[in-house]
Amino acid sequence: MKTFYLALDGDIIVDAIEYPHDGYIEVELPVTHLPAGINGGWYRWDGTTYMLDEELKQAADEVERQARMQENEDIITAAIDAYTLELMDRGLL
Repeated sequence: MKTFYLALDGDIIVDAIEYPHDGYIEVELPVTHLPAGINGGWYRWDGTTYMLDEELKQAADEVERQARMQENEDIITAAIDAYTLELMDRGLL
């Protein structure tokens, strides 16, 4: 058994650490390591164990995908703007 400390938003785990911290609940689990991403907001705590919630994971993945798409769009727009300015400076536009 190992002791972990969980921060919850309702029953959703939003953080997991290995030392006491205000606002975190202490839990003892029969594992030495928690799964990667347990603090990503897609695991639920039922009072005795954690469980992956696929719907929460898919929603979080979609938010991340949208953010990456927006970042890529911003990079492309900045590159087009810089190229346009360069062409204007050279009198080609």
